Amino acid sequence: MPKPTVMPKPTVIAKRAVIAKRAVIAKRAVIAKRAVIAKREARGHGIGRRQWLKGAVLGGAVVPAALAAEPPRSSSSPDGRIDGSGSSEPAAARGQGGDEPVWRIVDTNASIGRWPFRRLPLDTPERLSAKYASLGIAQAWVGSFDGVFHRDLDGVNARLAETCAASGGKLVPFGSVNLTMPGWEEDLRRCHERYGMGGVRLHPNYHGYDLADERFPRLLAFAAERGLLVQLAVALEDPRTQPSMLQVADVDLTPLAGAMRGAASATVMLLGARPRAGSLGGLERIPRVLFDVARVESTAGIAKLIREVSPDRVTFGTHAPFLIPESSMIKVYESELPEPHVVKLLAGNASRVGPEVASR
Repeated sequence: MPKPTVMPKPTVIAKRAVIAKRAVIAKRAVIAKRAVIAKREARGHGIGRRQWLKGAVLGGAVVPAALAAEPPRSSSSPDGRIDGSGSSEPAAARGQGGDEPVWRIVDTNASIGRWPFRRLPLDTPERLSAKYASLGIAQAWVGSFDGVFHRDLDGVNARLAETCAASGGKLVPFGSVNLTMPGWEEDLRRCHERYGMGGVRLHPNYHGYDLADERFPRLLAFAAERGLLVQLAVALEDPRTQPSMLQVADVDLTPLAGAMRGAASATVMLLGARPRAGSLGGLERIPRVLFDVARVESTAGIAKLIREVSPDRVTFGTHAPFLIPESSMIKVYESELPEPHVVKLLAGNASRVGPEVASR
């Protein structure tokens, strides 16, 4: 006699239904993703993010077709484009095929030195420079991790200047100044006069002061008198990976607007800020406050930030070696920015706010 048919239990049927539903959802997601890719290609953004990174590895950041319509300009122009006839880096002006233009990329947020609590993959100048060369990043503005923890900041800044000088202009030093240390004015003066730096980098949360400190507007004024850019590191390490004995919160930016009113000609670049829509506290109305993109979240985060503050006030930053440089490059590509915004973001804004620094 034939065996009776065994019907699946209701729970089995339910599980199969869930699996089938997930398969349908996954298939729809693939179809939607292909539609997005096709839409990008129709707009001229006809490269995937792997191709974007591959292009950078082979010879600099290769520009999608939509960004290549404008003829090359000299490297001294504020858009950051490299001209092979007049640039000091003619080899970077074209891709391997010789017919694809390449944009200059400046990383405005990087550091060198050893982080005292763990080793980071790119924590030597040699490794960091090699990574930049592979990605086509022409220059990086770097501070020193020693400047976060050491008391002898003049020694820190001297070593940083020496290291960067050996890079042939690929690494540009930003000295450390600690407002809680006696003689901080002298440290700032030496950064400018002795070491030829175009800017300084502050770490208020690690150095034990806030932006309501009465010395902070004075520093901004001193820096402005010397034409120095002030970089303010809002955060260094994610709180989830900080050691229990050193929990450091992000810098509270609430007092910054008031401090800027006392030093109207100062230019401040916020590094590692994580701006959210409607939470900039009036900073979006201060033209001389800029933001880097290292910790901007979501693929649309950069475009939202640009809409809220201005295309002229957002710069490319990676926060290397804490974060991998590829992360910021992918975010820029996936933001689908119009050509003028890409130009300003990658190097144009950096060249404008720190022209002497960016040209070294």
